[in-house]
Amino acid sequence: MSSFFRRQHNDQGDDTDEDNQVDPELRLRTTQTAHSTIAESIRQENRRAARRRKSRKWGSKGLFKPKHQRTVEDDLPRPTEPLEAAQDEQPGGPQRRRIHVNVPLPLELQSSNGDPKTDYVRNKVRTTKYTLLTFVPKNLYEQFRRSSPRYAFTSVANLYFLVLVVVQVWPIFGAAAPQVAMLPLVVILLATGAKDGVEDYRRSTLDDEVNNSAATKLGAWRNVNQPRDPRTWLEKLLGIGSAPDRVTKGVRKLREKEAAEGKNIVLVKNDSESVTSPNGQDGTASISESTLNGAGGRQRSLEDIQSVGSHSFSFDQTHNYPPIPGDPLGTSAATLQANVKDAIEQSGQFGKGMGYSTTSFKSSIKTSGGTLGVVDWSRQVPGTARWERTLWKKLEVGDIVLLRDNDQIPADIVVLSTSDADGLCYVETKNLDGETNLKPRSKIEKETNFNVIMNFIILMCMVVLTAVVNGYYDGKRNTSAAVYEIDADVSSSHVLNAVVTGVSCLIAFQNIVPASLYISIEIVKTIQAYFINQDIDMYYEPYDTCCVPKTWNISDDLGQIEYIFSDKTGTLTQNVMEFQKCSVHGVAYGEGITEAMRGQAKREGRSDLMSPVEQGRKLEVQKEEMLQKMSKAFKNRYLRPDQLTLVSPQLAEDLSDRSNPQRSHLIAFFRALAICHTVLAEKKEPQERPFLLDYKAESPDEAALVAAARDVGFPFVNKTSQGIDIEVMGQAERYIPLKVLEFNSTRKRMSVIVRNPEGKIILYCKGADSVIYARLAADHDQELKEATAKDMETFANGGLRTLCISYRYLTEEEYFEWSRTYDAAAAAVKDREDEIERAAALIERGLYILGATALEDKLQEGVPEAIETLHQAGIKLWILTGDKLQTAIEIGYSCNLLKNDMEVMILSADSADAARMQIEGGLNKIASVLGPPTRETMQANVKRSFAVVIDGDTLRYALDESLKPLFLNLGTQCDTVVCCRVSPAQKALTVKLVKEGRNAMTLSIGD
Repeated sequence: MSSFFRRQHNDQGDDTDEDNQVDPELRLRTTQTAHSTIAESIRQENRRAARRRKSRKWGSKGLFKPKHQRTVEDDLPRPTEPLEAAQDEQPGGPQRRRIHVNVPLPLELQSSNGDPKTDYVRNKVRTTKYTLLTFVPKNLYEQFRRSSPRYAFTSVANLYFLVLVVVQVWPIFGAAAPQVAMLPLVVILLATGAKDGVEDYRRSTLDDEVNNSAATKLGAWRNVNQPRDPRTWLEKLLGIGSAPDRVTKGVRKLREKEAAEGKNIVLVKNDSESVTSPNGQDGTASISESTLNGAGGRQRSLEDIQSVGSHSFSFDQTHNYPPIPGDPLGTSAATLQANVKDAIEQSGQFGKGMGYSTTSFKSSIKTSGGTLGVVDWSRQVPGTARWERTLWKKLEVGDIVLLRDNDQIPADIVVLSTSDADGLCYVETKNLDGETNLKPRSKIEKETNFNVIMNFIILMCMVVLTAVVNGYYDGKRNTSAAVYEIDADVSSSHVLNAVVTGVSCLIAFQNIVPASLYISIEIVKTIQAYFINQDIDMYYEPYDTCCVPKTWNISDDLGQIEYIFSDKTGTLTQNVMEFQKCSVHGVAYGEGITEAMRGQAKREGRSDLMSPVEQGRKLEVQKEEMLQKMSKAFKNRYLRPDQLTLVSPQLAEDLSDRSNPQRSHLIAFFRALAICHTVLAEKKEPQERPFLLDYKAESPDEAALVAAARDVGFPFVNKTSQGIDIEVMGQAERYIPLKVLEFNSTRKRMSVIVRNPEGKIILYCKGADSVIYARLAADHDQELKEATAKDMETFANGGLRTLCISYRYLTEEEYFEWSRTYDAAAAAVKDREDEIERAAALIERGLYILGATALEDKLQEGVPEAIETLHQAGIKLWILTGDKLQTAIEIGYSCNLLKNDMEVMILSADSADAARMQIEGGLNKIASVLGPPTRETMQANVKRSFAVVIDGDTLRYALDESLKPLFLNLGTQCDTVVCCRVSPAQKALTVKLVKEGRNAMTLSIGD
């Protein structure tokens, strides 16, 4: 979720630096985009200057130059060319953008009038097809030429009806009323056009919301990547369009609205910090939001503003950016679209009121005598650049953008600096799920098109037959036609007469291909979409919203779904985690009762559990007892009693008893929870409530674990590149972060390496029990392993999500030797992920168990009832989850996925042969119960149901080509299939197996 790295180019390298905690992929990508591109640009400029000097001196100096006449280029270091430059030279590869900031545009990139040759599109989002001027012609064109296979035959039908309307205009074909004949086609075109217009208008409304949102960019400076006047010669002649110095109506309305609301972005004095500018004056600056008159609002300094973007940089005293003076690579070229501090540095002098206040720049700026990275202090600039409010759609390539909390992020940006003291940058990605329309043609449409095609073939056969017969009899002589049909033929040509007769029959028989069929279907779809929107059973009261059909074609597939594939977290459950239980050194804590436990007791016929209301009262009493005991033992300033979910008076008792040996184990366990994570701590009200901590995390699991540690007395307070601040029962502790080995679906674990206050290096690792147990030390206490495993099994039986917490100490030599290996893997270009995984495996071994956690993810409201309804409708459910097998089984029972009357078959194998035997055994069991698949036996055993529960390792064997047919046959005969411990890739393969293997219509929900 966050990354930081060093911006300075270091020729010697420093493998042992403690601040080298970097997302290697991010470091590699960003240095290639920013630092290496700057260096490459400078080298190119120096090469061109050297070639010009060489050409002037060629006649007198000959082929060789004395040493004292070498060019600047000769003294430049020649590092390996950046990856982007190599990519540019690849034939057929994408051309890399070259953006210039505060440097003149090279001559080869300029047109005759000095504007850039490359024309970039602006930031405006447009997903609509039409405008007011192009709607009628373009929509008609689209209706007669559908490029999508979904509407291919519709366009053919429209063309067919259009040809009929045209030929009926000619009297020779004997049409009675050509004007009436065109009405069906006109109605079809109007109705389809109206539907397309409404859908396009909705898309336009959503586009306008994004395009007209507010943004802040640097104004009154020259962006050389854009033309001085983007208008065409006609717009300039007529005086229309957006002139360079003209404020558009939309921008003016935005500024007036914000001014009326009392919002203004200004640069203000910050007395807490100062920075020495090149001319010897001291100046400070920060960004703030205040009222229009400058009073009445709390000013927010730059450090209070959280910038967001795709890259982030770390600033510290050791590794400064811009680079130190004298670095030949540190000049004023950049390839970027950036924000915040560098914007002011690149656009104006650090004069009074304009200097940018940040401690991290002090050392580098005070030593500035020449050029520092992208800042050229020798340049004379007017200093007129100011932040200005504008619209999202007005942002251009090369603009410098200021991003703050909750601002939208432009595409393809490079962040040069942030407001965070450590140069960190965070992006929340929960709203980045784009909506795509990849829906194939529905069965109704396929069958309709097939029937229309068959009708059309019959019609053409009748027309051709009629024309041939007419031509045959017209060619005969001495028939009655010579007496009774005098001058009835349009010409003396038998062939032409046959053609005219065929066209006339085409007009007469045209009703065989129903013109009203398509418009009738469109009307039915529209009415059904309206009914869906108005259905009271689909109204969701908590959000006060009804079902909103995104497309009118949604009713095509209703009632035709045969299989539903769904993940568990966030779909069946609320994705709101509660820390219910834990096991520390073989001792289990936690008094909560989960929904799965209640379901299990109900299945077993036990009545020893309290009702939910009684259980809630009991937990409140126990929570109060626990809080009283902890308050007597230590002071927890960050306690949030309302969020305490781990209720255990025994835990408080063991923590309070200094003579109890379990106390040290509890402290080590919760200390690990407070350190081993990637959570961010946020103080929403730092002045009014300084001890109110909220946590933001990549997953709700991590936030729940850290929050539980906080409420028990081990709060995580803050994290910087210099330290991780926590409190242990009221005592502050700081740990120095060294490495973070992040979690992914393949590793199923995460680790952090820190230096504790005593100077020792510790590795904390948490992950799935199977992964952690495989990496335990050989001399590990066997009794502790068995006790913890037993507790985790009990937690899983209660439907809880378990994690195992472990640790190990590292020696200085071991860590530094491994660190070099890991850094080399992180910098690898080929097979980087595999190299990192191998490096992580070298250090994540010899672990010792601290304990285990158990989280509950509560079911969403109405899930059991909905699943029961789906079962009654004959829809088969496949649940694909990453939970343990037993956890998934208990959750399945609690939400009606699995029932007591189901024959549940559990597949868990450690080899392909074992998997084959178990799958074949399941098929034999179904055959023995149901008998031969005849109509009578199917009707007689219609109430018998089966379910399969399979773990990830066995599923990997089952998806092999040799076992696919068997597993598909077994799974499709079951009402429910639960796949546990599966990766996202296995989920996709499972859906593909059923969808293609059974040619069935499926519904997939989740990832």
